[in-house]
Amino acid sequence: MSDNALPDTPGIGMLRAIVWKELRERLKVTFVCLVIVVAGQFISLGFQHMMSLAGVETGGSLFPFTFFTLTSALSGLLIGRAQIVHENRGDRWGFLALRPVRRSTLFLGKAVAGILLYSVATGVPLAFVTAWMAAPGHRPLPWDPSMALPGVADMLCGLVYYFAAMLVGMREAKWYGSRFLPLGAAIACSGVILYVSHFWQALAVVAIGVAVVGMAAAATVIGGGRYEPLSRPGRMALGLTVMPGLTLAGTLVIGIISLTVFSRMPARDGFRSTGYAIAGDGSIVQRVQVQHFFPASLQVVAVNDLQGHAIERYQDSVARTKLTAGVISTPSVSLHPEVPSTLESFESGYRGTHDLFVQLSSLPPASSEVSWYFVRRVGLIAAYENRSARLLGWMGPDGFRLGDSLPSRRFEGPLRPTSEFAYIQPVLAFPSAVYRVDLHQRGIRRVFTPSIGEIVLGAVTSGDSTAAMSAYGPRANFDVIATTRNVYVQAADGTGGFSAARDSDTVVYGTVTVSRALLALGTPTFFWYAASDRPFINGEQGTAAGHVTEFGEGNRIVAQVPIPRDTVPTATDKLSARDVFTASTISVTWRAALQAYLRLSGRRTVSPRNWQRSEVVNWIVSTIASLVAAALAILLARLFAFERDRRLLWTALGFVLGPLGVLLMLSLIDWPVRETCPGCARKRVVTRARCEHCDAPFLPPALDGTEIFEPAML
Repeated sequence: MSDNALPDTPGIGMLRAIVWKELRERLKVTFVCLVIVVAGQFISLGFQHMMSLAGVETGGSLFPFTFFTLTSALSGLLIGRAQIVHENRGDRWGFLALRPVRRSTLFLGKAVAGILLYSVATGVPLAFVTAWMAAPGHRPLPWDPSMALPGVADMLCGLVYYFAAMLVGMREAKWYGSRFLPLGAAIACSGVILYVSHFWQALAVVAIGVAVVGMAAAATVIGGGRYEPLSRPGRMALGLTVMPGLTLAGTLVIGIISLTVFSRMPARDGFRSTGYAIAGDGSIVQRVQVQHFFPASLQVVAVNDLQGHAIERYQDSVARTKLTAGVISTPSVSLHPEVPSTLESFESGYRGTHDLFVQLSSLPPASSEVSWYFVRRVGLIAAYENRSARLLGWMGPDGFRLGDSLPSRRFEGPLRPTSEFAYIQPVLAFPSAVYRVDLHQRGIRRVFTPSIGEIVLGAVTSGDSTAAMSAYGPRANFDVIATTRNVYVQAADGTGGFSAARDSDTVVYGTVTVSRALLALGTPTFFWYAASDRPFINGEQGTAAGHVTEFGEGNRIVAQVPIPRDTVPTATDKLSARDVFTASTISVTWRAALQAYLRLSGRRTVSPRNWQRSEVVNWIVSTIASLVAAALAILLARLFAFERDRRLLWTALGFVLGPLGVLLMLSLIDWPVRETCPGCARKRVVTRARCEHCDAPFLPPALDGTEIFEPAML
């Protein structure tokens, strides 16, 4: 029975009865969900235990999502579907809806019971696993209570999947049409909570998702699954719920079309890229490479000078394969460690452990019976035995100490970041010192101390490769330390080497890499300053492509070579059919909003007066797409006799959202049948009492003698 037919508020007894009914009827699906979640947790813990025994424990997850992310979402879908699908069709829904109770009370009872069942199916395993991981001796790594926050966020996000499943089950839409689009809102919610850095942001996203999708589900249940009976807030919530699904589906379709229809380069031909490298003879060359996929290989196809002219001695394919023979390079050192890189941002936040501790690995990486972690909170390195998962001891600047007691002297300042995927370097850099660590021998020694007023930015090593040492001698093994004033190159024991001051030409760069051409005359050393994914001091990423300084015998500067700007990708003036197609799917409003956001956020944008032809064409195509979408919205609104205000609303949405607005219109509205009007012979909708064109009423049905009602008395 509709809510309007029952103005009185039902008692708590009716709600309690509905909740109890749902709890009894959905125990079976809840048990299935519990088994799924428990199985996922066992698989996850088993995999982590196997990695620990192998000595390759990574501390945090390699990915922001876990098995619990998937199983909690699946549990929400199964419970929400079970509560609706078995009762929303045919006689069961008619019997349920005609009970003397509000539909809003029916939904509330189902929601309360469903949330309780979902909390049991996911919360109990999560609490057990969290307590198990927090107990000493279960995992060989430090534990912090904040490590439980990702599971809590995933569990709460599962409520969005729960309401989305109820909405999918209740909507009267085709399964091959828009029926499953509400799931896009839940998927988008999961994507956002995996992306944000702070737990409170994840809670805010989940709260918004539950509020919007829950309101849409409630309105749809009250409206009997149709769009027209919904209130205005319910229609808005349903539109906001369907829109992410349309966006995801549209993005997938656009990607498939772009790859299959507009792709000019077959995958078998590979992808060509141009970069710069130091050749084995000590020259800086332009290197053209092609990445093949079937089979996977990277091939150097051309070697040119800095002006782009082919170098004769590298015309032979064999010579190109030996282009960098004898060149030993370090990883890049960040010159702005205070700003996290893309990799650090990926590993940081409430879903990662990078802000709590980082794992230290030997070089080269190898299996070990002990796992080492630098714990940021205490400024010490913790050692855990992999098999027993027990804490062995702590390592500080003065060496390693067995036992649980903390050394009195600790590392000063934050650990400087590494540009590699993990801390596999044997050198650890802090603002006031650089240490070389031997994890196998459990030893540590200081190898560099900066001068007064100088701060260490980072340190790397060329490696301890025995093969390189035997082939090229001790000059193949060296450390590089970057400070606020200089870049130092020294031997592994901290002796010898030289330093070079960082001049004003290098302050705009993000990283420095040091290379040695050991087979070249004089074994020159190169300082290669380059761009990185970290912002620069002047905030203009890509203002300079690169700068290489070459040091010869006596550590004197031999040459300073600017790397051409084409190492930094720039906008092209070429326009392809794929670009036009992509621009036609983006509304001009969205393009303008993105431009405004980039300007307000301080990102570099190009002024409209400096736009290239391709950018101008993209804006024109997006404007045309918005106008066409608005025209289609007007046409549909007129064909189906929308009221004036409703027609204006959908026209505005068509222009603002572009093609997405028209697809949203087609996905939401219950389109009525249109029949020929006997008065004007034009098509009219059957949901109106009178024709929208000529105001003629519907003709009464022909009498066939089966009528049981008497004519009305006048």
